[in-house]
Order: sequence, then structure tokens, then C-alpha cells
Amino acid sequence: MSRFFKGSDSESDSSSDSEVNVPRAGAPAARPVAYAFSDDEDEPKRIVRSAKDKRFDELREIIKKMGNHKKIKDMASVLTDFEELGKAYEKAKKVIEKENQIPRFFLRCLVELEDFVGECWEDREGRKAMSKNNAKGLTTLRQKLKKYNRDFESDVASYRENPDEGEEEEAADSADEESEDEARVELSKAKSKEEAKASKKVTYDDDDDDDDSDWEMSSDSSSSESDGGEGPGTTVYTAAMFLKKQPGEEKKDKKEKKEKRAKKQREVDEGGEWEEVTKGAPMIKEAPKMFAKDTEVNHEAVVKKLNEIISARGKKGTDRNEQIALLTELQSISNANNLGPAISMKIMFHIIAAIYDYNPNIATCMRSEMWEKCVKGVGELLDMVEGNAEITIGEHILEENENVTTEPYRVRGCVLTVVERMDEEFTKMLQACDAHSTEYVDRLKDEKDVCILLDRLQAYLVPRGTTEEICRVYLRRIEHLYYKFDPEAYDNPEIENKYFKEMEEMCKFIYAKDLTDRLRTRSMLCQIYHQALHDRWYEARDLMLMSHLQDTIQHSDVPTQILYNRTMVQLGLCAFRKGSIRDAHNALVDIQSGGRAKELLAQGLLLQRQHERTPEQEKIEKRRLLPYHMHINLELLECVYLVSAMLIEVPYMAAHEMDARRRMISKNFHHVMRMSERQALTGPPESMREHVVAASKAMKTGNWKECKNFIINEKMNAKVWELFYKSDTVQEMVTGKIQEESLRTYLFTYSSVYDSLCLQTLADMFEIDTGIVHSIISKMIINEELMASLDEPTQTVIMHRTEPTRLQSLALQLSEKVSSLVDNNERIMELKQGNLFFQKSGGNKIGSKVTTSRTAIRIGKKEETNVKTIHREAIAGSVSLRTTVKIRTLDLNQVTLDFSELNVKENIDSADLGKLESSLSGSLDELNIPSEDVKNTLTCLQLKDSSLESVLKQQTILTAICLFCYLRKISGKQIGVDIVGQSNLPIGAGLGSSASFSACLSAGLLTLFGFVQRPECSEKESMGFWSKQDLELINKWAYFGEKIIHGTPSGVDNSVATFGGAICFQKGIISPLEFIPQMKILLINTKIPRSTKKLVRLVRERKEKNPEIYEPILQSMDEITNAVVKTYGEICNNDVGSQSSGFSNLEELIDVNQHLLQALGVSHPALDDICLTCIRSEFHAKLTGAGGGGCAYCVIRPDVSEESLEALKLEMIKRDFDCWECTLGGPGVAMAGR
Repeated sequence: MSRFFKGSDSESDSSSDSEVNVPRAGAPAARPVAYAFSDDEDEPKRIVRSAKDKRFDELREIIKKMGNHKKIKDMASVLTDFEELGKAYEKAKKVIEKENQIPRFFLRCLVELEDFVGECWEDREGRKAMSKNNAKGLTTLRQKLKKYNRDFESDVASYRENPDEGEEEEAADSADEESEDEARVELSKAKSKEEAKASKKVTYDDDDDDDDSDWEMSSDSSSSESDGGEGPGTTVYTAAMFLKKQPGEEKKDKKEKKEKRAKKQREVDEGGEWEEVTKGAPMIKEAPKMFAKDTEVNHEAVVKKLNEIISARGKKGTDRNEQIALLTELQSISNANNLGPAISMKIMFHIIAAIYDYNPNIATCMRSEMWEKCVKGVGELLDMVEGNAEITIGEHILEENENVTTEPYRVRGCVLTVVERMDEEFTKMLQACDAHSTEYVDRLKDEKDVCILLDRLQAYLVPRGTTEEICRVYLRRIEHLYYKFDPEAYDNPEIENKYFKEMEEMCKFIYAKDLTDRLRTRSMLCQIYHQALHDRWYEARDLMLMSHLQDTIQHSDVPTQILYNRTMVQLGLCAFRKGSIRDAHNALVDIQSGGRAKELLAQGLLLQRQHERTPEQEKIEKRRLLPYHMHINLELLECVYLVSAMLIEVPYMAAHEMDARRRMISKNFHHVMRMSERQALTGPPESMREHVVAASKAMKTGNWKECKNFIINEKMNAKVWELFYKSDTVQEMVTGKIQEESLRTYLFTYSSVYDSLCLQTLADMFEIDTGIVHSIISKMIINEELMASLDEPTQTVIMHRTEPTRLQSLALQLSEKVSSLVDNNERIMELKQGNLFFQKSGGNKIGSKVTTSRTAIRIGKKEETNVKTIHREAIAGSVSLRTTVKIRTLDLNQVTLDFSELNVKENIDSADLGKLESSLSGSLDELNIPSEDVKNTLTCLQLKDSSLESVLKQQTILTAICLFCYLRKISGKQIGVDIVGQSNLPIGAGLGSSASFSACLSAGLLTLFGFVQRPECSEKESMGFWSKQDLELINKWAYFGEKIIHGTPSGVDNSVATFGGAICFQKGIISPLEFIPQMKILLINTKIPRSTKKLVRLVRERKEKNPEIYEPILQSMDEITNAVVKTYGEICNNDVGSQSSGFSNLEELIDVNQHLLQALGVSHPALDDICLTCIRSEFHAKLTGAGGGGCAYCVIRPDVSEESLEALKLEMIKRDFDCWECTLGGPGVAMAGR
């Protein structure tokens, strides 16, 4: 028998007799002993939990971790937590399905996370400040959460409606669990303490005694507990503790515990709740009282309270929400007390202003709820304005002149400004929305309300507003209307459309009444855009040409320039739909050539390679971006441009295949073709560009069907053509153009192979009507593009074989290149010898409609005596300053002249040109200046006053139109030109600005009309050079221009301007100077204008009056000229000693020459001051030109320090003179490379 059952009989007897064992006298009270077995000591205590508790605890742990990450806005970690939460929920799905209810804490987590992500997404500034990982995490989390919440859409919605439902039960359950855990912990702690005490006091002799004593003690303790003893450490064990409870009793116990906890919580809550307070002293939140209890609410009290409220506007710490609420309450009090409409209207103006002030950052948009308040407030304001027409409203009304108490009412405010600001806020709201979200669509629906408010404002202002206000509200309405397409107006252009009529009336009113150029320009561009959008090509084109906006748009503000770009693009698309391919190309080339179409149309920002934008610049440019619904499809735009370029460029390339001087019509198209040719492997076309390239290659061979299949197919239809309204019509037009241009390309390419071609064969080959083939070939023959003739009876094209063969073409190219090489060698030889007389540099571009022209000249004088027609010897040289002239042909019979330095901006019409051209007579070599009678009849030459500026302006206009009319009459070409001039040379300062302008203009016009050969400009060289023979003709026409301006010029200025380098003028003979040193000079402008003609006349009169005095002076100046030529030779010597001696001699001669010029009377006090200042700084200076003001120059020796030169410049600037450091001996007229 085991020791466990030892003595069991006695124990059973005692228990059956219900006897109580009394402890022995003197024995200590029995205490329960804790028995510790080895197994309990070795293994930790195990806690058994249900599957539900495990899964829910896992979810809670992840949610807790996510909350910590949300506090620090670690979006990357929040994303990771969210993914873990999803996986944990999948694990807990079986448990949740058994419960048949999603845990409330899980739904609360999803709702809070959704709100948190929404707030972070709306905080744009915060998003910008995020790191790259956090920003990426936020975007990914937003997308994943949106997708994940779709499965819980109904549960989340019900939770949002009743977030508190079920929270008490969940809290109670969690509290039960927590209290039970705490009770378990406390019980285990108590037991461990008692066991420790018992183990210390009880000792055992042997095993048997241990067992007996243990059981005796346990019986004693049990009996004492049954008697209800209250000894320390006693526990009463009853049968109820070991019996199973009824189901109802457990719920009852839980309910009682819950009620106790709720009671305890109420007791705690009676002490008050926690509140979040701001910094500083605690603020008592009470609804502010508008008026004291017994205060009479009248106009004076309301106005006083209104001023009190608005005085806090803009101050630090002002609660903007509260301010809006106070103003709204004040208005309701005013209305309740019937204080009249004027005071209510005044308060409403301030309410709307407070709503606009709610968002202090002008770069960001207002919040949605504020926008709704704003629209509602503006509507109420318009209701008041319309319902109380007797109230006078205006910005001009001063606050002290306001009258809100009695009639007539006067209120300070501007309804137009309020509505304009609302319209701007609407645009900002659209800019801030994601263009591909439903939010954008919802916000765009508000445009209807905005347009209604604008209509109401227009109806209010038209009868009573000023002209300026009406123009402004009209423009707002136009800007909401111009980009909207109306299919009815498109289908029935002959029927008068309501919107077209309304827009035309508004635009005409602005054209007639607007005093600012901006509103007129914008309204005109909007009307052109609207006409082009509805395929009214001729109306839109004529309006654009008559407006001349293309000449002045660069002076407009940036939004207007963006609108101009959009209009030109829409005009190009309209021309394409109408089949005017060349017009479409010309309209789109400027936008597409730079690769910045997206930025030029304000449809997005591009990365800048050269320099990064500053944050401020980026904000400004983003503010200019257009809302998405106003965008023009960029892929459609590029496709139309490339197809237009293909239809123009491919036949042109075929016609000029052997022409070395072939010009590029479309650089972008050539770039796309070159990139395709560089590819090692060419697969089937995928992108739109690849389709156009493949089509171009097919057209080159005349294969129109393959070309058409590349341009028009399912892929291209989906990408491009179906974006057009009535795309079938556009596709038919494109197909027809491909057939026609393929026919032209075929004839250009293979005409040398055929002796004759039947028209019917060509018609069958290209599937075109015979009449169209006849028309195309006739035009080609008339334009001398095809050397052939038509045999009408046989309907055959007879080829004439006048084109050179391939071998002959290559020989001609070789001849031209050898000639160019010889010219280059001569130029290099002249440079080595130091002879710059025929050195040709500078630049010029002369072309047709689209190609601009630029003729660059460096012109100047050095060591030139000033009375060219009187003295016999002089030296003139060019310096590194430029005059630039751009020439562009026009279809119209007119000349537009823009020379900003002289404030010349004239448009000479056909009437003046006709009068002048009919009076001119002469040839290319003999020219006659028009008489004074003819000049007086020209409107463009009428002087406004007798100032020097007006005279110079008249001379410039006369020179330009005389040269143009002469050359046009001789050539027989009936064209117009646009001439734009710009000069680095100061006007009227004696530096030959008139001669440089005449030389540039002569070179450009002679090249344009074909009298001199256009110089070549290679890719490496930036200049194109005329031949010596052509330069002589240019110089002759430049001298003619000088005669118009100065009367009897010496020919020195125009020769230097044309040939460059330096020349020597001796007894009327001009010859190149053999040696000209490459030395620096400092040009100093006195800014005192003078006329060479007047000064020459003055010296001539003095010489005729006192020849014995002035003749020796002029002879001395001639000797100085000869001495200077010798000195130049010394300076050009490589010997350092000779150079130093040469500079010393030159400076001495400069001083002597200046004194002689003073004796002639052609100097000026300002010029004398310059010379004296230079001498004090150890420099030597003299006047240049005719004197009487203008410029002076001083020589800069090679050994002069930079500090001395800078000190001299500063001294001249202090005396209000302009300085230029330049080089002597620059090149002459030349054409700039493209």
C-alpha cells in the first residue's frame, strides 16, 4: 500500500462521524502548506487561451504598432503594418465567421486609417516635405486601402453612421479579461508568499511523519475553514465552489460586474472630462455675445459690432471660422431686427471676403466646404443686388460716404470683383484635383453654377455698369465658352447659332469699348479659337491675319501668350481638317519644333536640363496650368504636324534630291527620320511616330497604298483619328492628300526614266480621277517643277529631259564645293597677311514666310577725321559692335518696319509703296533719290515734330522703303517684307550706325530678290560669306542708303560696314589698309545726339569763309593720317620695343588730332571732359565721327593693368557716360547661319 493511503481508516471514521479535530494544547495553529513538486519548478506556468483570443490579440498588437507609426507619420512602416494586418485578418477569418460579426476594433482601425490617409493626401505642403520612401508609401497605401475597403464597404458605412454602437460591450469584455488577468496575477502572488512562509516554518523528521503531519494539518485547516474560522491564511472550501454553475447564473454575474464598473466609472467622470487646450492661459469657451442684454439693436450698434469683428481680420491668432460664424450671426440679427437691405448687403460683402481669407496661401485652393459656402454666399449677394436695384454699389464709394440707414442707400463694394475671385478659386480647385479621379468630375459639375452666376452678374451690370466692368464680365463669360464644342453649330454653319451670336456680340463690344489692350487681345484670341474649333477656317484665319497679333504677342503677359499658343494650335488643326496642309504646318511648326508643346500650352511642366526651377518659379508656373478638361491632345497634335510635314517635305526632297543647298522645311520631321535611319534593327511600327516614318518611306517610292495603310489603321484610328469629330471625313481627306503627294513624288523621282506618261495610267495607278491628275501635272509644269508638256489629244505627258543627269548633278556639286574651298583659302591667306579688307564674317538669314533673316554687321571708326567731304585723307576701321536686320517675306503688299533703337514701328501700306515705286527710275547700277515732292506725298514720312529723333526716324523709314521699292520694281516680284532691326551701336553717336543699317538692309534685300547669290552656312560655321563681286554691289546700294540719310556722304562708313577691317580714304579713293593692329579700345558715349549733315555744313561754311585759316588745319590732319599708317606698321611688328614705341607715337598723334578738331569747332564740352579725364588716368582719347557730341575713344595699351582700366570705366560711369570695351578691325557684312 502506498504511503498516500496510510491512516485512511481513522480519517474516514472521523469524517463520517462529523467530528472536528481540535489542535493539541500548545501546538501552533495549523497553516496550509503549499506543496511544490519538481515538475512545477522545472516548467513555466502555462496559460490556455482560445483561438479567438489568440487571433484577436494578434490583430490588436498590429493595430497598436500601426498607431505608433501613424503618430510619427512613418508612411512606409504604416504600409508594412497594413499589409501585416491584412494577413493576420486572413488567419482570423475562420474565427470571425463563427462569431458572424467583424470585430468593431478592426472596423475602427480601417476607418481611422482611411481618414488618416485622406488628411495626409490633402496636406499638399506636408506631402512635399515627405521623404521619397514615405511619399511612395503614402501613394501605395492610398491605393491599396481604397481597394481593400471595398470588401468592407457596407460594414464601414454602418460603423461611420453609429461609431459608438457596440463599443460598451467590447470595452466591458476587454475589461473583464483585464480584471480576470489581474485577479489571477494577484492570487498567484498571494499564494507564492504564503508558500514561502510555510516552507520556512515546517520541518520534517522522516517521510512517514511528514505525510501524517501534512494530512493532519490539512484536516485541521479544512475543519477550521468549515467552522468559519477567521485565522490568517484560512480559506473556506464549499461544495458550491466545485459544482458546475447554471448558464443563467454566469450571465447574471457578468451583468452585476458590468454594473459595478459602470457605477465606478460614473463616479470618476463626475470629476469632469479632459480637454485639449492651446498654449498659454486656459481659455473659457463661451459663445460670444453680440450685444448686451438690454442693448438696442439699431444701425449704429450693428455697424459698430461689424467694425469690431472685421478689425481682427488678418491679425495673428484670429480664428477665421469663428469670424465667418460671427458675421453670419450678425447678419441674421440684422435681418431679424429689420434694419434694411443695405446693412445686410454690407455684412454679406464682408462674409464673402472672410471666406476668401480663410485660406491664407494664395497658391493653394480653398477647401470643399468653404467653396460651397462661397458659391452660396455669392448667390445670396446677387439675390440682394438684383432685388434691391435702388442701392448704389461701387468701389469708388468711400466708407465715410456710405449710407446704410436711410434711402438712397450707398454701399462700398464691387460685385464684379467678388465673382471674378470666385471664378479664379474655381480654376484653382480644378487644378488641385486629380484629373483622373471622380473628385475632378464632381468639382467640374460646379461650372454650371459658376456660369449661372456670371450670367446673372452680366444681366445686372449691362444696364447700369461702366464700360470697363461690362468688358470684364463679358471676357469672363467668353473664357468659359470659347473652348466648348457644339456639334449643332459644326453641322449647320449656315444656321445662326445662339452661342456664336452671343460670343460675337460680346467680342465686338470689347473690340469697340475696351481701353486696355489685354482684354481686346484675349477676346480676339478666344473668338479665333472658337471659330477654328467649329471648322470656320476662313473666318478664323482672316481674323488672325487682320489682328497682327503675331507681331505684338511677345509683349503680352504670359497667360495671354499661352492663349495665343492654344489658338495657333487650334487654327492648325482646323486647317488640317479643311485640307490646307501647308497652313496647318506653318501654324504648328513653332509649337512643335522646340519639343516643349506641353509647357507652351500650359498642360504640364517639363524638366529643365540647363537649370532647375526654384520652388517659387515652380509655384508660379503651376498656377498657370490649365484644368484638364481644357487640354488639347498632344499626341493628336504631333501626329497632325508630322503628317503635314510628310506631305510637304517628301515631295520637296524628291524634287531637290541632288540640290546641295536644299533647305529643311521641318527640322523636327528630319530629326525623326534620322533617328529611324540610325536604328540597327527596324521592326513593325508601334508608336505614332514610327507609323509616320514608315509611311514617309513608302511615299518616297510612290507606294501610296502602303503609305495610307501605315497612316490609317486600327491602331492609329484609336490613338489619333477617332479623336476628331466626324473622323471618317478627316480620314478621306488624308487619303486623298496621300494619293496626290505620292503622285507628285513619283513624278519627281522617276521622270528621268520616262519619255512620256499616259494620264489614264497615272489615274489608275494612284486611283485618282483623271481631272485631278491633269490639274496636278499642270500646276507642276506652270511652277517649273516638272520639265514636261501635256499633249491634250492623246492625254499624255511628254518629258523634256532638261534636268541634269545624276553625273551632271554630282559634277555641279563638286564645282560649287571647290569654289567655296578657294574662297576659304583666300580668306585664310588674307588673315595671315593681316589684311582684313575682304574679311567676311557676321551673319544673315533671309527666307520666305517662315524663315527669319538676320544680317549682322560690326561697324566703327578709328583715327577718322570728321569732315569726310572736305579733308582729303582719313583712316576708318571697324570695331566689334553689331547691327542686326531680320527680313521676312509677306504675302501682303506692305512693308512693316520695327527698329526699336529709333522707336520706329511702322506699317507702310500699299498706297505709299505704289506712289513711291511709280516715281522711281533707274537700274541696278544707277539709282536716283526720290524728289522732295514725292516725299511730301507719303503718309508714312509725315513728321510729328522737328526733333532730331523724328528726323532720324523719317530717314530710316525712307531708306528702307526706297531700297525695297527699287529692288522690287527691278525684279518684278510682287511681295511684301517684314523688317526688324536691332543695333548695339548708339544712334547718332558718330559710330556709323546709319551706314551699318544701310549695309545690312542692302545685303538682305539684294539676296532676297536674287541679285546676289545666297552665301552658304555650314553646320560648323556660324557665318555665310558673299563673294567679292557681290560685296561690291552691296556696298554700292549701302552708299545709296547713306545718300538718302546724309545727302553727300564720303562712302567711308558704308565701305567699312560692308568690307570690314580698316580702310584709307585718300582724295576720294578708298583702299584697304595693309596693316591694322588687333588692339583694344574703349568707346565712350556722351549720349549727346548730333547730325553729321549739320556739322559737315558748318565746317564747309567756315572753310569757305576763312580758307587761309582752316586749310592748314586740314593739311595737318592729312599728315597725321599718314603718320598713323606708319605707326600701325610699327605696332604690327613682332618686336616688343617697336610695339611700345608705336603705341607712344600713336597716343601723341591722338592728342594732337583732338586739339585740331577742337580748332575746327566740331568738339563739345562733354568730349573735352572725356579727353581730360583720360589724360589724368594716363590714357589718351579723341572724338570719333563728326563730333558735336557722340562718342570718343581711347587706346588701351597691352601693358595696361585691369585695375587702371576698371577705374577709368567707373570714372566715366560716374560722369553719366556709357562705355564699351571692344577690338579694332572687326569683320564686315555676313549672313548668320541657321
